[in-house]
Amino acid sequence: MQWKRIGLAAAAGLMLLMSGCDAAADTAAASDAASETPAASESTVTASAAAAATDDAASALATPAAGEMIVPVIGTIVELNPEEHFVTVAEGEDLSDPSMMVSALVTEDTLLFDATTAKTIQEADLETGQMASAALSPQMTRSIPPQAQAFALITNLPANGVASYVDALDVMTAEDGSTVILNQNADLYITIPVDLAIEKLDSSETVPASDIKTGSRLIVWYETVAESYPAQTTASRVVLAD
Repeated sequence: MQWKRIGLAAAAGLMLLMSGCDAAADTAAASDAASETPAASESTVTASAAAAATDDAASALATPAAGEMIVPVIGTIVELNPEEHFVTVAEGEDLSDPSMMVSALVTEDTLLFDATTAKTIQEADLETGQMASAALSPQMTRSIPPQAQAFALITNLPANGVASYVDALDVMTAEDGSTVILNQNADLYITIPVDLAIEKLDSSETVPASDIKTGSRLIVWYETVAESYPAQTTASRVVLAD
C-alpha cells in the first residue's frame, strides 16, 4: 500500500533539500572568503537540518528537540545488530533493496512494543521477518541505509491495518463526546470513540479519555484513513504509554 512508503520518501526529500542547502551555503562561504568578511555563525538552523547535512553518525543520531516531527516507517525487519543496537527495516515487497531500508537505533528511551500481546518487549525479543512500525527521528545519516534514532518500534502488526506510535500534539473533544487527537506531525486526526476502553501500558487497568493530554504517548490501532488533510481515522484500540 502506498501510504506505507511515506516515511522514507519524506526523509529522502528532506535529505535532498538539505543537500541543496549545503550547495548554497558553500557558495555563500566562498563569497565571504573572497571579500575577507568572516561568515557569521548560523544560529537559526534547526537540529534536524544540521543533522541531515552531516555525515557524522554521532551528531545525526542525537536526541531531537521536544516537539520535533517524526518519520513513520512501516515494513519488515530484515537485519538485527544487537551489538550496536540497530534494527534494519525494509519497506515494500523487495526486502533486498537498500534504498527502501532504514536502520533504527534502539536506545534505553525507545519504546519497544508487541502489537499482538499489547505489551512492552525487550530488544532481544525482536526477530527478522516481523512486520514493524517505527517512529524515527528526522535526523538521519547519509549512509545507505540511513540511520536514525527510534522513538518507538512496534512489532507483530495486525494483518489488517496498523498499530502506530502517536505523540499527541493536540487533544480535543468532539460534539458527540469522542476524543480527537492530532498527531505530532499535524497530518492525522485520530478519533477515539466514547465507548472505546483506553488501556494503560503493561496493565489490565483502563483509564478515562481525560487522561490523554498534549504530549501523551500512545499506541493506536486503526485500519482505514480518509484522504483529507489532515487525514482522518478512527482508533479501534488505544494504549496510553504514559
